[in-house]
Amino acid sequence: MRFPSTGVTPNAIAITPDGTRAYVPNLFTDNITVIDTTINTSVATIPSTGVTPNAIAITPDGTRAYVTNESSDNITVIDTTTNTSVATIPSTGVTPNAIAITPDGTRAYVTNLFTNNITVIDTATNTSVATIPSTGVTPNAIAITPDGTRAYVTNESSDNITVIDTTTNTSVATIPSTGVGPNAIAIIPDGTRAYVPNYSSYNITVIDTTTNTSVATIPPTGVGPNAIAITPDGTRAYVTNFSSSNITVIDTATNTSVATIPSTGKVPIAIAIASIC
Repeated sequence: MRFPSTGVTPNAIAITPDGTRAYVPNLFTDNITVIDTTINTSVATIPSTGVTPNAIAITPDGTRAYVTNESSDNITVIDTTTNTSVATIPSTGVTPNAIAITPDGTRAYVTNLFTNNITVIDTATNTSVATIPSTGVTPNAIAITPDGTRAYVTNESSDNITVIDTTTNTSVATIPSTGVGPNAIAIIPDGTRAYVPNYSSYNITVIDTTTNTSVATIPPTGVGPNAIAITPDGTRAYVTNFSSSNITVIDTATNTSVATIPSTGKVPIAIAIASIC
């Protein structure tokens, strides 16, 4: 199934914890499309409070969405009950590109592409409370472990992954990728492994989060892997391939590709999996 966005160049997607709504930032119209997933139709369009909205994360309680605006260096906060913007937070770096929220909902972490750092936001006050230097160049994706103790940041231009201790907000490890251009990351629900698509070498690096080492490399079934999502039971990972317009399905038990799904549109750029309650 496919349906039009209410803006131009939809670039990311996040789904509410109850699975009933999807939020899609539109890069070149500076707005966010809201989709009712029960009927798969757009039900609202929210103006962003910044320019070029390009990534989004929703709090665990589903009440707020945080949208990074890469050209205005700020973050829009949306009240998902009213679908209105309620705050704008300046980033502490240039070109905020990705965002992840801790499982307890108290902190949001934002990667800043061109200052090689990560902004930490207190979601209670919607203010920046820390800035963490990355250990690599062009930090562009981030994921947080289910226990909230660590954040993993892909550095696309230096081909490595920074590990952050979220208690101290300091970098504690740097993991070399097994490919070129790591630009997305997802962690399985038990927190033991992270999966990193490498855009330029077309493969996926598997990281053991206990040892912070790469333990497998999964060959590509498409070109330009650029986004990843893992099923709630952790058994499958789905990877969008930007340049070949398909989706790779990975069996996480064997770390092998088990299917390739043609996309119903060109250049798939983001993916999310809903948990219907």
